Amino acid sequence: MAPTSGNKENTDTPTPSKPTKKVPKAKKLDKKKSTHGPHAKWTSANDATLIHMLKDQQAKENQADNNWNAVVWTETEKALAGSEEKTNSGVKKAKGCNDQWSLLQSQTLTLQKMHNELSGWGWDNIHSMLVADDEAWDTYIKAHPEAAMFCSKPFPLLTTFFH
Repeated sequence: MAPTSGNKENTDTPTPSKPTKKVPKAKKLDKKKSTHGPHAKWTSANDATLIHMLKDQQAKENQADNNWNAVVWTETEKALAGSEEKTNSGVKKAKGCNDQWSLLQSQTLTLQKMHNELSGWGWDNIHSMLVADDEAWDTYIKAHPEAAMFCSKPFPLLTTFFH
């Protein structure tokens, strides 16, 4: 039966039934969340252990052409075993040790570049920090936002990093 001019509803067409229960949607995998447990947290003490182990392994000639042998990362993982309890974080695995070393290298090179190439910048040996006046920091951070961490974070291991 066709609707009449005064009737806006078509009574011959059945109304779709609404489910009485909500059907749960399929969960999407969150790519940001790790399925391997909590992430490791690195402290200055952990970084010091890492650097000490690398120097020790270098003395044992476990480094070739600026690349570390696999045993280096396994030994470093062993040296850091238990540190996760102090930081209430994930275990520092061999791959994570390698990644942390790469991060430390990158940060150190950035600090050295800033110190050596920017006029008016210096190094505070007491606080182990790069220093400059506020205006210099503001200008630099506007151009290099990733460098913001360097204006307030000490790097006590920098002096021993390459020695």
